[in-house]
Amino acid sequence: MQFKLPFKKRIPLVLLQRNGMIYCQMQYEVLREDRRKPGYYVEMYELGQNKPAFEIGRFILNLLDRFLNHPEWMESEVWKASGMTWENYLDSVDEKIMESLGAKSEKDYYMYYRMFHIEYDVESDRYKIELAWPITKGKQYYNDFSPSTGKPGLLTFPTPLEFDSTIAPELLGRMVLEAFDRCQQLTDAAAGNKFEVKELTLFDGSVLEIQMPRDKHFFDSGDMGTAEIYQMYEYFPKEDAEDAQAQFFLGIGEELNCDISQDNITAVWESNYGKAEFLEIKAVKQGIYCLRAELRNKTIHKVSYFVQQNKKLLLECSMEVFQPGKRKKLEEKLLELFEEFAGRCRRK
Repeated sequence: MQFKLPFKKRIPLVLLQRNGMIYCQMQYEVLREDRRKPGYYVEMYELGQNKPAFEIGRFILNLLDRFLNHPEWMESEVWKASGMTWENYLDSVDEKIMESLGAKSEKDYYMYYRMFHIEYDVESDRYKIELAWPITKGKQYYNDFSPSTGKPGLLTFPTPLEFDSTIAPELLGRMVLEAFDRCQQLTDAAAGNKFEVKELTLFDGSVLEIQMPRDKHFFDSGDMGTAEIYQMYEYFPKEDAEDAQAQFFLGIGEELNCDISQDNITAVWESNYGKAEFLEIKAVKQGIYCLRAELRNKTIHKVSYFVQQNKKLLLECSMEVFQPGKRKKLEEKLLELFEEFAGRCRRK
């Protein structure tokens, strides 16, 4: 590892998250022939947030290892990699980043992507995570930053997020997901949004921590007065709406009778909700859950995450959107909120 520039701190990696995807923005400092640094050469990578923590951590470690092996690029290397002069590359890099992310505007970039960066300290050979959250002033958007322990007066966290190259991939993967979670909490705190965190005692005696879906149109309906539901949240698009447009809930998955085989889920769901136009059942690693099932037709869009607690007890985290074809953008938004809601379920 040889650095041509004397800077003690570098930011090799910016991580962003949206819609179940993690985007990795690798940054290589570019040097002119006179050794002055005019900016960064950027490479974009992505991976699914639902991948196991081990895979996320291993992916990040591989990127950081690439940076250490080649931290600085000469202008001639930018030409070889991109086919552009450095000046032309600088003119296009922001647009290329936005295109890689699928961001439609500056507002979209700052307001709807959770973001943090990893800082490398050359002298200590350690990495520190710094958190970001959006700030708006009129029609201007930018990020505020803090250490991984948060910002005094806004929101703080007890433990710093720091590591070195010997960290286990599993631990780093969990740290990355925790950093995104802290960014979201800071975003909510800065905006004055309070989405209640609850603890649910399940039938097997274990305790589950959940957070209310992050949208003001959700109503806390408790357990609905039934033994099958631990917690229900209903979505009303307007205050005077009589019927909920969607429901998020945690329950015991009674309709499946503790059988989460593909054949049983297919038979029961199509019997209860109608013939599927789309049906997918697959093993996943989403928070505490191990299986994801999704059914969609003209009357309902249902997604459930499952985990078997014991032979006689099943935990289901489910979203049901009614008449999904009527409001496609709302359906997409609700699915994004649900994936976040399911991912935040944690055992105490």
